[in-house]
Amino acid sequence: MEGLSWISDEWIKFFEVSYDGIIIADGEGRIVYINPASERLEEVDKEYIVGRLASELEEEGIYEVSVTVKTLRERKPVSLMQYKGGKQLVITGIPIFEDDEIKWVYINERDVTELNKIKRDSEEVKAIAEKYKRQLEELQVREDEKSEMVTGSKVMEKTVSLLARIAPTDILVLLEGESGTGKDVHARWIHRHSLRKDKPFVKIDCGTLSETLLESELFGYTKGAFTGASNSGKKGLVEVADGGTLFLDEIGEMPLGLQVKLLRLIQDKVFIPVGSVEEKTVDIRIIAATNRNLKDMIRQGTFRQDLYYRLNVMPVRLPPLRERKEDIFYFIEFFMEKFNKKYGFHKTILNRAISRLCDYSWPGNIRELSNVMERLIVVVPRAAIDASDVETVLGREYRKGQGEDDFSRQTYDEAFEEFERYYLKGMIGVSSSNYELAEKTGLSASTLKRKLKKYKLRLRDRAKTEPKDQN
Repeated sequence: MEGLSWISDEWIKFFEVSYDGIIIADGEGRIVYINPASERLEEVDKEYIVGRLASELEEEGIYEVSVTVKTLRERKPVSLMQYKGGKQLVITGIPIFEDDEIKWVYINERDVTELNKIKRDSEEVKAIAEKYKRQLEELQVREDEKSEMVTGSKVMEKTVSLLARIAPTDILVLLEGESGTGKDVHARWIHRHSLRKDKPFVKIDCGTLSETLLESELFGYTKGAFTGASNSGKKGLVEVADGGTLFLDEIGEMPLGLQVKLLRLIQDKVFIPVGSVEEKTVDIRIIAATNRNLKDMIRQGTFRQDLYYRLNVMPVRLPPLRERKEDIFYFIEFFMEKFNKKYGFHKTILNRAISRLCDYSWPGNIRELSNVMERLIVVVPRAAIDASDVETVLGREYRKGQGEDDFSRQTYDEAFEEFERYYLKGMIGVSSSNYELAEKTGLSASTLKRKLKKYKLRLRDRAKTEPKDQN
C-alpha cells in the first residue's frame, strides 16, 4: 500500500482482521489506509475514502467532525463520540511525530453501542438488586425485631403495650435500661410503628466520638469550618433525619458542652452547623437511650438538669433479662434458629442445657445471650448442645451469675406465677403431647389447658427437646 511501506505486511494483516476500525492519515490529513472494520462502521467503501483529505470529507458531511482534522489542529490525542447508522462510536486520533512535525495520524474506531447497552442494563440490574437487597434487609430487621419483641413475661408485656400506644405520636421517648437490653431494637420498633415510618431513622452513638467530632456529625459543618473540613461542607445527621427520627444512643455520654446545643434542638427544633451563624430548622422526632442513671449524673455535675427534664417526657424502662426469665426460652429458640441458618447447621439443645441457661443471671442481657448462643452453635462439635457445653462456654461467669433471684419487689402471688410459668415452660420441653405433659405435672387436662392459655404457652418442637432415651 502506497505510503505505508514503513509498516510491515504482518501489521497490515493484523489491521485487516481487527474488530476495531483503523484509519491512517498522513501529515496533511490525507487518508492513506482504512481497514474493513472501519468500512463497516463508517458505512463507506475504501475506494471513496482512501486518497482524499479528511477536511474534504468533513465538508461533504461524511464526518460530522473529523478526528483527523482535530488531531492535526490540536497536535495531541483527541477522542470523540459520534453516532453513525444507529451505532455509537468512540473515535480516537493519535498523532505520530517526526522532527516535531506530525508524520501520521492513527485513528481507532470502536463500536460501544452494545457495551453501553450492557452498561445500562447492568446499572438497571444493579439498581433492582440494590432495591431487593434493601427490601430483604428491611424484612430481616423486621423479623429480628418481631422475634425480639415477642415476650412471655408480664413486665415486658406492659412495656410493649406502652410502646404500641406512644409509637404513633411524636412524644419524645427516653429508653432506660442496662447494656444489652435491646434499646436500639425498641427505638427502631417505635419508628417503624410511627407516622414517620417512611422517613429516615438516623442513629448516632453519643459515646463513641470526641466532642468536636460529635458536634460536626450531629450538626454538620460549612466549607472551611476547620482544618481538614470538606471543601463543600457536610450535612449533619440532624439534617439527614429531617422528617424522620433521630435516635441518640447513650445520651448520658454526651459531653456537657454539647448538651446545651442539644437542649436548643429539642426545644425549638433549630441548630447551627459548625462554622455557620445561620440557624436551620428541622422536623424530627427524638428518641434517646441510656444505660446510666441520669439523676446520679446530675448530682455529680456531669449531666444538665434542664436537659434531663426535656428528655424525660416519656421514660420507658427496659427490664433486664434476669427480671423476665420466661423470655429466655423464646430467645433460645430464636437464636438457635438464627445461628443454625447462618452457619448451615442443624443443631439442637437439650433440656438440661436450657435449664443451665435459665439459671444464669445474664448481666449482659439479650446481647450476651445472643453471643453465647452463637458460640455454642459454632464450637460444640456434637449435634446436641448439652449442659456441660453451656458451663464450659460461660466458665467462671456461669458460677458468678448464679446469684439468688431478687423477689423483694414481688408479692407471693407474683412470685408463684413466675415460678409456675417457668416450671411449665421447662416441662413442655420434655413432653410430646398435652396428655404426657398432664401426666408429668400431675395436673388435670382442664387445669393444664387453662394454665397454658393463661401463660400463652404451647408445646415446643420435639426436635429441639431432650430425647427420652438419653441419660
